[in-house]
Amino acid sequence: MDNLKTYKNRRTVRKTLTIEGDIADMLAVKAAETNMSEKTLVNDLLRKGFQVNDSLLVRQQFQLKTFKTGLRPEIAPERLEELLDEV
Repeated sequence: MDNLKTYKNRRTVRKTLTIEGDIADMLAVKAAETNMSEKTLVNDLLRKGFQVNDSLLVRQQFQLKTFKTGLRPEIAPERLEELLDEV
């Protein structure tokens, strides 16, 4: 975010965004509910989004629960497909 210094002296920057229909609908409804312009609402929502703590975005490590297959010691699990082809 060090590049924000570049825009420090700019009051506004015009950008064209293409948003999906459902987002446009939600934006229009929220703007009407809050009596805000869509432009102000988008700016506020973007500011809030950029302020989200990055630690909230880190996913929890997935733990795989394993279990014993109950196969006899002479049956190697990595050869199961080969053994099934023989049947």
